[in-house]
Amino acid sequence: MSITNYDSHTRRAMAAVLLALTLFVGSALAGSGNLIKNGSFEKDNDGNGIPNNWVGNGVALTDKRVCNQSHAGECSFKIVGDGTSKALYQDITRIGGIGDSYQLTFWLRGKNIPDGGDLIIEFYIFHGDGVSEDVVQQVVPSGTTAWQKYVLNLTATESYGLLSVDIFDQSGPSGKAWFDSVKVVPSP
Repeated sequence: MSITNYDSHTRRAMAAVLLALTLFVGSALAGSGNLIKNGSFEKDNDGNGIPNNWVGNGVALTDKRVCNQSHAGECSFKIVGDGTSKALYQDITRIGGIGDSYQLTFWLRGKNIPDGGDLIIEFYIFHGDGVSEDVVQQVVPSGTTAWQKYVLNLTATESYGLLSVDIFDQSGPSGKAWFDSVKVVPSP
């Protein structure tokens, strides 16, 4: 189940519902591989610029999967600061509890990013209570940067039913950022 509304209150409430439903059905996900699907943005079956398994919210025609810039493979996702708020995200239904840890890794390249921290990637654990979350973020560095790997670690402080990786622009006036090789794995 994907929560397509970027409103964090709605997504938190859905996390609580997903937690209850998954516990009831007993279908908790297992495995230690990459929990992100299409993390290198290689697939876009309908050609709309939004990579398969990702959800766009408020993205413009300039915010899209591109195959002329990448760290690995052929494609990446480009987001352009243009003064509007927008996001690309992927939610992962995953049931767990206090102390569960995850690691998000990704590659990032920026061009003419202004100061101000408007372009951000965030990693959430939405708690089962539907009102709180654990979150860690990486602000895209200002200026122009080559491809660089980032690693973010996050540990659950409550039971949860949803993880989310969000790439977004908070009304940044300019600049471009490319994201590639997004991976979420349980930490040992």
